[in-house]
Amino acid sequence: MEDNDLWVKIQLDLLAQKTQDLSEFERKTFSESYLIGAINRVPELTTSIDDLTTFKADVEELITLFPLRNEKGKLDGIPYQKKMGTFKSLLQKKYKLVSKGYYISIWLPMGIALGLPYGLLFKNLALGIPIGLGIGVAIGASLDGKAAKENRVI
Repeated sequence: MEDNDLWVKIQLDLLAQKTQDLSEFERKTFSESYLIGAINRVPELTTSIDDLTTFKADVEELITLFPLRNEKGKLDGIPYQKKMGTFKSLLQKKYKLVSKGYYISIWLPMGIALGLPYGLLFKNLALGIPIGLGIGVAIGASLDGKAAKENRVI
């Protein structure tokens, strides 16, 4: 267990070095808080040595890929963003961990799509959109609340 604690500290220090000159917007864009949360939480949730080794390798690759500024001051985060998407999917499937607001972001557009038929029913599409919006927000907020109660939000 002490090895995991040392590994966590090293990874968090490396990430802090890479992100020290980023703005809050850039940190949010590159999911820094999600990565920090994953580094802190997943080693405790992992039951298999193979899963832990794979997780550690993924985190180390993400930190290596974390975008740095080029000569023009721009950040090229395309390889990092691709790997982060795969990483988030893996954590969701394997550990049921989600980011804050995950379910609302999924159910909001689905709710709008569900509300459109109601708008057609009332012969007023403008009425269906807010109905769907309400449905999507209600379902998404409910699922986000459930995930928070179950301590599955990173």
